[in-house]
Amino acid sequence: MVRVRAFELGLRELFREIRRAAAASGKGRLLAYEYGDPDAGPELQGNLELALGQEPTCAAIVDLRPSDYLAGSHRAHHMAVAKGVAMRPMVAELLGRRTGLCRGRSGDFTLHDVSVNFENSPIVGQLLPVATGHALAAKLAGRDEVAVVCVGDGAFNQGVFHESANLAGLWRLPVIFLFENNSYAISTRVEVSSAVLPLAERVAGYGIEAARVPDNDPEGVHAAMTAAVERARSGGGPGFIEVVTDRQAGAFEGDKQLYRPAGELEELEARDALRRYEGSLVARGILSEEDLATVWDEARAEFDDALAYARDGELPDPAEAFENVFAEPRAVSA
Repeated sequence: MVRVRAFELGLRELFREIRRAAAASGKGRLLAYEYGDPDAGPELQGNLELALGQEPTCAAIVDLRPSDYLAGSHRAHHMAVAKGVAMRPMVAELLGRRTGLCRGRSGDFTLHDVSVNFENSPIVGQLLPVATGHALAAKLAGRDEVAVVCVGDGAFNQGVFHESANLAGLWRLPVIFLFENNSYAISTRVEVSSAVLPLAERVAGYGIEAARVPDNDPEGVHAAMTAAVERARSGGGPGFIEVVTDRQAGAFEGDKQLYRPAGELEELEARDALRRYEGSLVARGILSEEDLATVWDEARAEFDDALAYARDGELPDPAEAFENVFAEPRAVSA
């Protein structure tokens, strides 16, 4: 959780530095690229969407194997770090460098790391059927792998979720639908977009065992996920977990969050799950304040190292733009 928080705070400060420089220059909010001159623009291009406050969901991921599939949404840095995506190539990808996960071609919203079976997508709900397909493949091949897809509450009412959940329940697939309910789909409250709440109650019609973890509780999330993974891996079928969490950041960096009631954001920050959990660990004698300071120092140093590594990387060669776009054709024997 600390590694994710330090990673995202580092990214946020970099993004804000760029915005401040853009405002001072008078060239626009993000110093857009001058045509044909990639060095003219900011090193971190495009949008930035952070999961500050949603770090407890990482506790659900740490027990997955590298061979287990994990899909995230557009807000997925915490999922990537928890699944084991290396920070150096991930930051290099965000900065568009050849040393990045996808050689600088994907940017933030389509990270892909086949070494740990992680990917994300900017399209709401897009990877729900993909995760279901991975689970089907594992079952057909007799592998004891599970597939997990983590999305926000805004994806719940997408038709593709219900199609995926129906097939997962029908075929008893080893897939886990992990929903982070932070109460907002961009600026739309979950109460005005869902006819029935809690979300976890609505999956009973698909024969899926569901759990709901209130209060952004890391240990509760981990316990629910452990049970779901064990059940799915042993042939017990799919699972659904609703994590009631808090999005302390805006829907995107720069979002003024004017849709929130007065005082709500301050309340979320005051009940920050990461800080509460740190206090609990100290109170129980599991960690000391010195231990926590060491964890934070190491996490900040890890991000600083990744940023330096990314900055040292080369930009992609335009001559390679059409490489690795399509797979090479292969003959397949019957």
